[in-house]
Amino acid sequence: MASALRVQVSPSALFHSRLNQQAPDSLKAPDYVVVIISNGPGELTTWVKPVATKLQEEFKNNSLLTNKRISLRLVLVPCPNATGKEFELAQKWELFEKITPARSFWKVIIKPTKFGFWPKKGIVVFLGGDQFWSVLLSARLKYKSITYAEWVARWPFWNDRIAAMSPQVKQLIPKQLKRKCTIVGDLMADIESTAKYTNPLSQGDWIALLPGSKKAKLLVGIPFFLEMVDHLSKLNPRLNFLLPVENQLLSGEEEANSQKILEASEEASFNEEEQELEYVELEDRNTSYQKQSRYLEDTELSDKNTVDSYLEENLEDVSYQDNENLISSSINE
Repeated sequence: MASALRVQVSPSALFHSRLNQQAPDSLKAPDYVVVIISNGPGELTTWVKPVATKLQEEFKNNSLLTNKRISLRLVLVPCPNATGKEFELAQKWELFEKITPARSFWKVIIKPTKFGFWPKKGIVVFLGGDQFWSVLLSARLKYKSITYAEWVARWPFWNDRIAAMSPQVKQLIPKQLKRKCTIVGDLMADIESTAKYTNPLSQGDWIALLPGSKKAKLLVGIPFFLEMVDHLSKLNPRLNFLLPVENQLLSGEEEANSQKILEASEEASFNEEEQELEYVELEDRNTSYQKQSRYLEDTELSDKNTVDSYLEENLEDVSYQDNENLISSSINE
């Protein structure tokens, strides 16, 4: 009995059993890698998330891909408009096997093996940022590249495939390279399929306000849109307005700043109303002033007539110029 127990718990037996076990899928080296390149909050939420969600569905449901180990990764690139919270946001989606922060982008370019195993086959998909970053990374990893071109494909000679938003993008591509381009449409249209059940709106007429995601645009756009809301609400009080904000990308300080912007905009609207009241008062004052001016003009005119008659009677030999001077001096007195 004791010998049997020793055999069961011996390290060699345990080690041998582990060798015979198959490694879980998460520890297997991938056969293929799909690397998505992106930068700011707008691109992540409107381009990357819908595409990544669809790719994960394809990996699971496509019979041609079920037997292959495919790794979906996200590489963030440097961007002046980024909030710095894109890494945390993408992690919460749980769509990517590996996420590389923007601060490590150049390290990936210099030494990719430091950031995991990269199989021989892969593809780099551009979904935000500078299109050159995808060209650079795909060349470094020796992968194929796909660039989603919203308005223009800047590096068509170095792209293996170009996914265009509209036919206008394809028209700008050199004739000999048009075969690379496929019109896929607007990726933001995919948001509609998920928004209806994730964030349903109540019944009624809705107007979405989209001032942008960059700080410079928000500082100008928010006050403008709020004033527009005031005017539209007066025309139709039943209208509902929607201002989407990605709370996961906002820190406490940024939320406070957003609240300050809203309060400042409301105060500006209130000041405008006060200015309108002051303008009305000013108009009233101007009206009163105009009435007084007319009275003075009438009085002056009667004074002029009196002086003229006096001159005609007593100073017939005075010249015309002197007459004018006397009138002026008389009025001044």
